[in-house]
Amino acid sequence: PHAASETASPLGVTLLPSAEELFCTCSHVSLHCALTPQTRLLVGGEMLERMPAVGPDGAACGSHLINVARGGIADEAAVAAALHAGTLTSYASDVFDQEPLPADHPLLGCPGFIGTPHIGGATREAQDRVGLQIAAAVLAVLDGRVPEDGVVGVA
Repeated sequence: PHAASETASPLGVTLLPSAEELFCTCSHVSLHCALTPQTRLLVGGEMLERMPAVGPDGAACGSHLINVARGGIADEAAVAAALHAGTLTSYASDVFDQEPLPADHPLLGCPGFIGTPHIGGATREAQDRVGLQIAAAVLAVLDGRVPEDGVVGVA
């Protein structure tokens, strides 16, 4: 799914026609998409090489990639090679193709790599919020209503 221009424009968001154009335009990219056959290994060496290391204001800022989507979207071998070559300044991720990362994974020795376990939602606040959402959903179902928050499998 893609955002509609009617939704994006009022927010000051510029939609680009392709991931390739996004990577040619942006020095900082954050991935937030589902892992599908179309997105598997979406970000490879060619895309990383296209990233500008200069911001729109002309300031040298490097090229930076964040993956908080799913492992398998960024080609981890290509990311490691780009970090070692200096074409990518930094890569931060809490999702990997294989979790947990094996001790000999190529990203672990890379300059500019920041990795965390896939526990982004494991804060106290997030767990409290999930508990409240679950309770509200149960109460709604018991009252004969469809829960307001998305429930998987409910049309």
